[in-house]
Amino acid sequence: MNFEDLKDQLREQFQELWAKIQENELFIQLKERYDGLTPEVQKIINFTSIAIVVYFIYSIPASFSSSSSTYEENFIENRQLTRDLIRAGRLTRDLKMPPPAPDFPQMQSNIERILTENLVLEEQKSSLTQKNDVAGTDLVSKSFNQTGARVVVKKLNLKQLVKIAEDVSKMPSSELINMAVQADTKDPHYFNVDYEVAAFSVPFSDVAGGDSDANEKSDKKKPKRGGKRK
Repeated sequence: MNFEDLKDQLREQFQELWAKIQENELFIQLKERYDGLTPEVQKIINFTSIAIVVYFIYSIPASFSSSSSTYEENFIENRQLTRDLIRAGRLTRDLKMPPPAPDFPQMQSNIERILTENLVLEEQKSSLTQKNDVAGTDLVSKSFNQTGARVVVKKLNLKQLVKIAEDVSKMPSSELINMAVQADTKDPHYFNVDYEVAAFSVPFSDVAGGDSDANEKSDKKKPKRGGKRK
């Protein structure tokens, strides 16, 4: 069926529909009332009918356009959110865990090496002990791996004092959290220094084991199946 045949078929159907409408009693009554009106009133009715038809013809595509604009805005917002989530997922996969905090023997070895490199003599080394109360504050979570050391050195010159503090701060996963300096009583050009060093790290099991702990709890709540029947 070509376009001309389709057009003829639609015209015939419309003519049949129009003939049925003209035969309707309600249409006949409305037409009689319309014919009985004055020409001015007929013009008002005609203009009003045309305005209503034009309004509906315009409002339908306008509503579709408004809806499409809303859908487009939502799509753009969701697309950006999706991109951000994908980017965050990639960053999480590429994130490397920080190195674990060194234990006290490792810290002791590093501090001894730093003192030797800064030409500190054995008689200048007063003490090097482990510090359990790391940082002495509640700001650090107890779940963190914590290691602390305290080293007391006597009769350091100003250059040694500063260089040792810098080198200690550069130790792996370590920070210089406190330093007490006191001039030597016999020679005020030298200083007695008390260094406190701390190392912190997040346990990998606390990060990676969170989901497994949750799964274990959920598994415990599941009822067992396949039990023996009495």
